[in-house]
Order: sequence, then C-alpha cells, then structure tokens
Amino acid sequence: MGKKPKAVIWYDVYCYLFSLLNFWTAWHAYQAIRDPQGVIYQIGFLANQVKDQQTLDLFTFAVKVGGWSFLCTGTFFGIVALTLTRTPFTKKAWTAHIVHLVFGMSSVIMLPICLPVFLAWFKPEVKAYFNCADGQKD
Repeated sequence: MGKKPKAVIWYDVYCYLFSLLNFWTAWHAYQAIRDPQGVIYQIGFLANQVKDQQTLDLFTFAVKVGGWSFLCTGTFFGIVALTLTRTPFTKKAWTAHIVHLVFGMSSVIMLPICLPVFLAWFKPEVKAYFNCADGQKD
C-alpha cells in the first residue's frame, strides 16, 4: 500500500462531514421528541391548525414519530460514516464506499464534495490503493 490518493483523503473528509450532518440531525430530532408541542407552535401553519386537544395530540404524535425516525436514521448513518473510514482496503470496502457516496449524492448539502470524489473513485490509483485492479477477485 502506497501513498494515499487525494480521492481517498477527500473521501475521509466527506465521511466526517456526513457523520457530523447526521449526528446534528439526530440531535435536533431528539430535541423535537423532548418538546413536540414546542415544534408545533414554532411552525405557524401547524399552530393555526390546532383547534382542540385531539388535534394537538395527533400533531404531537406525528412530531414524535418523525423525531424517532430521524433520530434512528441519523445515528445509524453517522456511525456508518465514521466506521467506513476505518475499513480494510479491499474490493468489498471499495464497493461499500461507492454505495456510501451514492447516499451522499442524494443530499444537496453533500453533493459538491461527493460528486468529485465519486468520479475520482474509479481512477486506477484509487482502485490500486484498494487492491482491486480490473480482473482481480476479492
């Protein structure tokens, strides 16, 4: 294993930023779960729709369900992003990184860093760094 290609260095930066974004999302989801009525009253449209206790309970339930889903997915993808920076350099890991880059490209925030790294990921020096030259089996 030789010198780290720039694409791999930028991929590590991407992973750390992606994990921060996901943990930030999870933190705010946790705050929404703790105070769902605060979220409802911060959103003017929802606050105007609350006419009775049943509607408030329904909105509270919806905010909690959304909060739990964002908390779980944010925590999961944050841990995955941190874990992927420490994977062994194999063809399977190279493929897992591609899948992770595709997930990142679905986010407008991560697209500017993700797209160049994704395009550089197919260069021969990156493939050689991961020991997956063409025709080689893992």
